[in-house]
Amino acid sequence: MLLSCVFCTPLEAGAEDAGTSPSPSNSKKRTSGQIERSFDKLEVVSLGGWAWDASQPNTPIKVEIYDATTLLATIDAGEFREDLKSAGKGDGKHAFNYALPQTLRDGQSHKISVKYADTSSDLPGSPKILSFPKS
Repeated sequence: MLLSCVFCTPLEAGAEDAGTSPSPSNSKKRTSGQIERSFDKLEVVSLGGWAWDASQPNTPIKVEIYDATTLLATIDAGEFREDLKSAGKGDGKHAFNYALPQTLRDGQSHKISVKYADTSSDLPGSPKILSFPKS
C-alpha cells in the first residue's frame, strides 16, 4: 500500500519506509501478547491501519490516536478489509480509519502516533511526522 502523503517522514532510523506498510501476513507481533497491528497511512485529512488480537480473533480492539502526547481519539479497529481476512486475521474486521480534526491544519508539523489502547506500545509505522498545510 502506498502512502499518499508526500510530507510524511518516519521519525527514527529503522522506522517503516514511509511509502509502504507491512502486509497483514508479515506484521510484527507484540511481545507481551498476541496483538498484531500496523499504522498504514497518514494523510492530511485521515489516517488508517489495522489491529488484531489472535487470542480474540473476531473481536475488534481499540487503538488510541495521538498528536504528540495529546490523545485525539480512541476508536475500534472494526472495519472490514479483504486482505486481513485472506491473511487469516479472524473475520477481517480489524481495520481502522480516522478523520483527523481540522485544528491540525495549522501550517505546522505534527507527530502522529497510533497505539494499542491502554498501552505505551506504538503500532509498527508509528509515529509519523506530517506537515499540515494551513487552512
